[in-house]
Amino acid sequence: MKYSTDIKDYYRRAWGLEDRPKFKYGGSWADWMTNFSDQMTFEEYLRMDIKTKKPHALDRKAKGGRIRGAGPLALAPALAPGLAEALGISIATLGGWAGAQKVQNYIEENPEQAKKVWSLLDPSTAIASTLEGIINKSVPVETGEGTYIGDTGQKEKERERRAAEEKKKYDDIKWGVKEEINVPTHTGHPPPEIKKWEPPVSPPVEMPQIEGFPDQSEEFNKPQIFYSKKAPGEAKKEYGKKALEDLDSETLTDINTIIQDYRNSKTRPAGIYTSIEKDGRVRERFKPASTQPIMSEADKVELIELVIDKYKEKENQLPSSTELQAFLPFINANSLTKKYNIELGERKADYDRNDPEYIATQRANKQLKANENSTITNFAGENFFPDTIKLKDGSVVNAEEFFIDNLVKRTESGPGRKETVAITLNNKNLAKLFNTNVRKIEEVIKNIRNSPDFTADFPPNRELSFYQKQTAERIKKAREYLTAAELKNVINQENQLWELNKMFIDGKLKVTDYPNLVKALNTTVDKKTGILDHTIKKTKKEMIERSKDNAGLFNVSHTIPKTSEQQNIEFIRNRNLSDYKTNQGLFKSFEAYVKNQMDDPEYELRLEEFDDYMKEIGQAVKIGNRFFGYREEMFNSETGEFTGMNKQLEYYGLPKFKNGLPLKKVKTVKKADGGLSSVDQYILNRYKWKTRL
Repeated sequence: MKYSTDIKDYYRRAWGLEDRPKFKYGGSWADWMTNFSDQMTFEEYLRMDIKTKKPHALDRKAKGGRIRGAGPLALAPALAPGLAEALGISIATLGGWAGAQKVQNYIEENPEQAKKVWSLLDPSTAIASTLEGIINKSVPVETGEGTYIGDTGQKEKERERRAAEEKKKYDDIKWGVKEEINVPTHTGHPPPEIKKWEPPVSPPVEMPQIEGFPDQSEEFNKPQIFYSKKAPGEAKKEYGKKALEDLDSETLTDINTIIQDYRNSKTRPAGIYTSIEKDGRVRERFKPASTQPIMSEADKVELIELVIDKYKEKENQLPSSTELQAFLPFINANSLTKKYNIELGERKADYDRNDPEYIATQRANKQLKANENSTITNFAGENFFPDTIKLKDGSVVNAEEFFIDNLVKRTESGPGRKETVAITLNNKNLAKLFNTNVRKIEEVIKNIRNSPDFTADFPPNRELSFYQKQTAERIKKAREYLTAAELKNVINQENQLWELNKMFIDGKLKVTDYPNLVKALNTTVDKKTGILDHTIKKTKKEMIERSKDNAGLFNVSHTIPKTSEQQNIEFIRNRNLSDYKTNQGLFKSFEAYVKNQMDDPEYELRLEEFDDYMKEIGQAVKIGNRFFGYREEMFNSETGEFTGMNKQLEYYGLPKFKNGLPLKKVKTVKKADGGLSSVDQYILNRYKWKTRL
């Protein structure tokens, strides 16, 4: 018997085990060995055409199709994205070479479209010369039939067929051959009369006569005329056009010329544009002409100021917001004028607002609108509610009484408190219920509070100890999820933080000696715009006095807010060191912006700016569902260094914290003393395990 020479089989025999099973062939080899090995060689078997034969997957031939690299590629992958965009095709899901091959195939199959794009390019650019070479087939490849890249001969036949059809059409026109057109045969009789459709007329209805009331039958049977409701915004547009009707035609012409010239200057022409990639490479890309002007917010403000200046020059007064919006319907002019405090004039009404008849008409219209749309309207400080409103549970209640009762509960229980939120609707939910927006709800509440009939008052403030107890309870609960070593490190941080605050209280450290600390203590954010402001607002005296407060200049800010009551809020990676102003003021103000100003056109820009500032100061915070700032190592488990807090102390310019307790033991590497190799030890272990069974 011939034994295996494999080292593993050698050891298996040494321990009384059999050799490993021999390799078994499958697929075509197994079929040949079983059924045909006594009749033919394996090579003859592979060339044999037998229907019952099941060739192995590796023996199967590929189906026909184009293989990349069958012909030389004339287009560099770097130029493919620009050409693809210019030609109007997508290669987003393809790689560099595959995308280039697709673009080249498209150019070869659509030379006319490619020529149009080529005519718009600068001939001196690389992308233009490459495109020209592909169009003119400057890289031909002979296939034996005189065809080019990607051509199987079918394209030439198709071109010949189309040319023959065009020639036949030309010959037909030349020799007067006309296409047959099927027309209805005229019999000599006049065509049947087609009556215009009219709505069915119902027989007149006789109204019952009631003593003391006039006969309404004639009025009731008059034809009813229905008018379609105008689309949202149409009424405003018509009002804006009407506002411009009284202006001098020369003023209109001059302002419209300014607007058109400015828009033209901001419209991008077609051409090659260069951009610098992250790796430093310069990339050329063809971009078609933009159909609309490309304007930033600064450009829009500049255009608004140009229109206002020309209006003032011609009319000797400022335009009203209605007139300005009518001139610039493509931008939100009113919002920008408010944001940048641009002064506007007031449009004088052609009616007297103090006229009792006008007031009565307006009140009636507001009430009618409230009932028709199940919403709330107001006029001259007065609210108009619908008669009833349907609640979420399906019940129908008096709308005004429900709204006021809800406001009384919110006021007397304390807005924002947990128990209040459970039994009342907030402004957002009220806006959904009454088919309006939060701003309108706030205005309605203001009108109600200004009324002398509203007597509800807020509850007395809770003692500070309540919030302290609540916070302490959350921290205590979160620390139950820490290991003993992690808890020691947390207590270590607290002790070093107390020592840091003590140095400011004792005067050993002076807050005004640290510029970045002064900057952080004065940084604010606008709740409505989200813009960060770093201007110095506090005096040196105020900052020094606050640094000596017993509450401490610094405290721990948590990446995960304590109010979330998550288990991981006290993990070391979620504990940051922050000055009190950033922790208590800046984070809460920006949270208000994130939650309430999502419609701000610069919302993402403001979030990006805040994220950059958080990274600058080494802070990490979660607002809503998004993390901002530093998200790297906060604690070194091998050395025990508080890397996150030390990064924040380094930003302020303050001394770093001492290392805490390491959480990992450093492994020592021992030298081998000799013995079995890894393979031998593996086999020995397997044998011992098997003998135990």
